[in-house]
Amino acid sequence: MKRLSALVIGLAAACLWVGRAAAEHQGHGPMGMGGAPGRLIPLLLHADNLSAEQQQKIDAVMSADRDTVHTLFGQLRDANKQLADKLLGPGAPQNADLTAIIQNIAQLRLQLTQHELSTVLAMRDVLTPDQLAKAAARHTQIEQLHQQMHDLLKRPQ
Repeated sequence: MKRLSALVIGLAAACLWVGRAAAEHQGHGPMGMGGAPGRLIPLLLHADNLSAEQQQKIDAVMSADRDTVHTLFGQLRDANKQLADKLLGPGAPQNADLTAIIQNIAQLRLQLTQHELSTVLAMRDVLTPDQLAKAAARHTQIEQLHQQMHDLLKRPQ
């Protein structure tokens, strides 16, 4: 049982590391900082049997996004650091100060999610129905794996 748990944890860590590395390599920062649309980008980036023309179009979409995404992630990282500094710093943080920071974080996450949505829609327009179906099937498999990992790692009641 310990061996199985270690294997599952190792696989989960490897998946997260590879996914994060792939996302950062493509200019989309750490996965999970963005919204749900951003989690679909790696599936569309690695769609099956992309033609050279499709690959060029996908690359163009990603290149056009890179600066905006990096800016938004940087601002979100700074806002999260600001919140942590307030919460962990000396003195009692004031609710009004924290509310302003939280509103900024929420606004940045909304902007990032909207941007990711437009990116996914632009990438989707490049793919064939068969490629989209295969990406959807992979997405379902990934979701099932996440559920299996969650089930394996939850504490017995």
